[in-house]
Amino acid sequence: MMPPARQPMKALSFHDLGKDQSRGLSIAGGRLSQVSEAACLRQALVTLLSTRPGERVMQPDWGCDLDALAFAPMSPSTAMLARLIVERAITRFEPRIRIVEITVTSDAEILSALNLNLSWRAVRGLATGELALQVPLDAQNLGETPQ
Repeated sequence: MMPPARQPMKALSFHDLGKDQSRGLSIAGGRLSQVSEAACLRQALVTLLSTRPGERVMQPDWGCDLDALAFAPMSPSTAMLARLIVERAITRFEPRIRIVEITVTSDAEILSALNLNLSWRAVRGLATGELALQVPLDAQNLGETPQ
């Protein structure tokens, strides 16, 4: 009997902090063109951070296990764990990127989520970028009633 398939992680939300807004291949005049190095690396980061380990065929370890933080309490240790999970995934699976800084904060308006801001640079080349990620936590652990 096959185990039930895991549902894709839909709760993560990414926000651009930089000026490069291009995504994927672009089509201009009926022709495909490549995106810039910064856009390519940003796409790789979004794919890595939004993929759970076990979702990729033939690469069961590939991905970032941020969904492990579901139902975690809002605390400094949860924020540090989120930072370490992201740092480990990028260091292990994306050798083209060096992390400049990762900051994790909580939002006063959304008490059941961590805001993670990632600044990165390319190992080769001049590409740099920033990526903002919101990691949802369970509101019940904060003593709130779910809506």
